[in-house]
Amino acid sequence: MCLESMLRKAEKKADEAELFYSSTITRTYRTVLDRVEATESTNTAGFGLRVIKDERVGFSFFTREKEFEKALERALSSAKFSKKIKASFPSEKIKSVNEINKEIDKSDEFFVDSVLAMASVSEEAVSIQNEIEYEENKMRIVNSNGVDAEYGDNIIAGFSSYKYEDNVFYYYDSFRKMINFSKIAEEAAEKSIELSKGKPLRGVFNITFAPMLADEFLSYFLHPNVNGEKVFLKESAFVGRRGDKVANENLSIYDDPTIKFGVHSCPFDDEGVKTKKHALIEEGALVNFLYDVESAALSGNTPTGNGFRSSFTRKPSISMTNVVVKSTDKLALEEFTGVVVYGVIGMHNSNALTGDFSLSITNAVLVEKGEIKRPVSYCSISGNFFKTLKEVKAINDETRIGSYYGPSIVFKARLV
Repeated sequence: MCLESMLRKAEKKADEAELFYSSTITRTYRTVLDRVEATESTNTAGFGLRVIKDERVGFSFFTREKEFEKALERALSSAKFSKKIKASFPSEKIKSVNEINKEIDKSDEFFVDSVLAMASVSEEAVSIQNEIEYEENKMRIVNSNGVDAEYGDNIIAGFSSYKYEDNVFYYYDSFRKMINFSKIAEEAAEKSIELSKGKPLRGVFNITFAPMLADEFLSYFLHPNVNGEKVFLKESAFVGRRGDKVANENLSIYDDPTIKFGVHSCPFDDEGVKTKKHALIEEGALVNFLYDVESAALSGNTPTGNGFRSSFTRKPSISMTNVVVKSTDKLALEEFTGVVVYGVIGMHNSNALTGDFSLSITNAVLVEKGEIKRPVSYCSISGNFFKTLKEVKAINDETRIGSYYGPSIVFKARLV
């Protein structure tokens, strides 16, 4: 049974129907200390089914075509208990796209050699764990309104952690082109040495979050507050604030799925909506929220192409793609005096709605005019994200790490 025939059967019982098929091949290569601990390969595939019946959306999933009939009944049944909204599946025609990069070497020999090389980049620091992951994804979506398109991509990622004396440092990267795995491990090893023997620091300082941490910080607080569904439910700090100045006027933040080879780049989302670059904050002003099909219908807005599924077993939900940060207020690192922070713990204990955070510093360094004075650790940094947004500046070190494109960010905060 093909998707088209399943769709026709679903249309006989539902007002509208949508079928989503995805397959994912994942291969993981991991070292612990200096040996290969595991090589794993998984292949998952299945179908997601959504129906609209009497202005209600129902969902189900299945892994084998012969399970379709039961899945359809489950989807129709779940629709009866969902909120009544005037949703409709996309109707704009989209083209199939294959962005699988054949230049990526995906041989077992290459991955094993590379992960072993990661574990031996330093004679001083000790390799704790290194990992390489290769993922290849294919999907197809069809619906009652004429959408029928396929998409494929592949992603490669590397992770490394090293320990020197009392200090552990980790580093990672992911991309849809080949990346230098040894450089990832070298960064982890070098920083574990450079930032070891950290001591507490107290007082108010200029703080720099390095790009890897800036990405985590912005994503944790910004994503839920520009989520259109949360805005509608009044679970966002930005309710009623579109157009307001919420950040330093020199700061702009974009959600951009159009970047070539970007980890989260794609021509259309998992609902068949064309994607495009969206300004979230532009010159300090709150410009846009992000919507999937259901949240757009619920709130009377238009889908933005941010409906993505973590798996065929899940309904689409609102997700950011590649985060691009721009600032016209930049400081050279050689001119910076304060604390450069590379790692913290406790981000997920912060309050994304109020913006309050208290983070334990694991890896940081005190610098004066760019010159390292001493490592910093065993202390905490506290503040408020929304206050920070209005003060934040940038270092002139724009880079790409994973799906983050931007600089280190600078703000003032208290260390305790």
